Amino acid sequence: MLVLDSSALFSMEQLPEEESCCPPGVITELRRYKDHRLDLWGDLLHVSECTRESVRKVEEAARKSGDLGRLSPVDITVLALAVDVGGTVMTDDYSIQNTARIMGIPYKAVGQTGIT
Repeated sequence: MLVLDSSALFSMEQLPEEESCCPPGVITELRRYKDHRLDLWGDLLHVSECTRESVRKVEEAARKSGDLGRLSPVDITVLALAVDVGGTVMTDDYSIQNTARIMGIPYKAVGQTGIT
């Protein structure tokens, strides 16, 4: 399962073949920027809420790493959803990648090289 953040979806012309999901906040961000790919993807992109417990785990890890101030509430839910579904985060956001690395959540960069 892939968990997609806004940067990943902005970079993609089509969804990956693997099952994909995102939190509702990502959809809100895409709509805010009038991204019409949502209409094309339809039911291929599953939208799911994350648990509050996973949000707390992400916030705690990000606080310890110093990334909390750089993560938006939507970023936090992307990571929390990855915890809930055991998925791989697709993102070009370095703070999301760093927090994922610290938490042991697999991640992939989309349009950039990713953190080293």
